[in-house]
Amino acid sequence: RMNDGAWTIRRAAPEDAARLAELANALDFEDLGEQALRPFDASVMIRDFICENAILATEVAVAGGIVVGYAAHNLAYHAETARPARWLENLYVTPEWRGGGVARALMAAVSRHALATGCDAVFWGVRRDNAGGRRFYDKLGAGDEAADIRLLCGDALEGLAGES
Repeated sequence: RMNDGAWTIRRAAPEDAARLAELANALDFEDLGEQALRPFDASVMIRDFICENAILATEVAVAGGIVVGYAAHNLAYHAETARPARWLENLYVTPEWRGGGVARALMAAVSRHALATGCDAVFWGVRRDNAGGRRFYDKLGAGDEAADIRLLCGDALEGLAGES
């Protein structure tokens, strides 16, 4: 583990795009194994994670000039309080940098962004079989909403959209 704290957190920049694509594809593979589509390349990262009008805001952890982790998040809505919130889409730290505070620092950066933009919460999902992720989020003080995240895509999405 690289836990000497020799890393910094900053907003992702265009020069990070290729490395971010590697990390996003690694996350996809860790989550889904051989079923992973690994759809990310530098152009997708610039379009969706980095450019001024990107769907996501992205914070990166950099050590020795190399991106070793990232947190990508977007605007959401907290219906219980009628306030804006942030949705954490991805949080990933390379295996050799896990356990040293990088993920917590990334989450702190997302939290600062949320508060600075008038949000009162950060939401995310975690896979049921991700025991390490669940322990990490518990240590942050995150509550469990006891809700499942559902996904409608592909044929199911098109079929429902085609109903009158």
